[in-house]
Amino acid sequence: MGFDNLLPFIVIIGALISFFGRIANEKKEQERKQQQRRQTPAQQQQSEQQVETNEQQIDWRDLFNTDEFEQKTSWPGAESAEPSKSQMQQVESEDRLEKEQKKQIERREKLEKRLKEIKQQTAKTRQQSAATESSGLNLQFDQLSNKEAMQGVVWAEVLGRPRAKQPHQTFGRGRRTR
Repeated sequence: MGFDNLLPFIVIIGALISFFGRIANEKKEQERKQQQRRQTPAQQQQSEQQVETNEQQIDWRDLFNTDEFEQKTSWPGAESAEPSKSQMQQVESEDRLEKEQKKQIERREKLEKRLKEIKQQTAKTRQQSAATESSGLNLQFDQLSNKEAMQGVVWAEVLGRPRAKQPHQTFGRGRRTR
């Protein structure tokens, strides 16, 4: 009887440990993100370089790759003329990151310029609307597009008097004259 109750108890304990472990990992991740937000770009680059150097120090793929390990140990003090795959991948990833950062900076600058233009345009339209309000009612028919005009006609038909209450006068006149 004791073993029947033990299995659900173990499952519940495992679930709780997993749940609290996830919460702790999420808190650590949030703290790391907040620290990155607080850092200046120079500090971020330094922290990224530190992370990369830590990854270089403990690269498990290099530890389990016996061919490269034998080459390194066979000639003490001698380095290979060609960079290793991990170093080439690291350089490529750094280049990609730099390109992406440049693209993002350019996008941000474009968006900031566009935002300034929009703010200027809205300020101009506010000034114009304030000037028109003081002179009277301006419905801005000069800015009406074809699509808006068509929608207006359709809505006028939908919301207007029923056609049965307004029959065509041409039919009645034709019949009367004959």
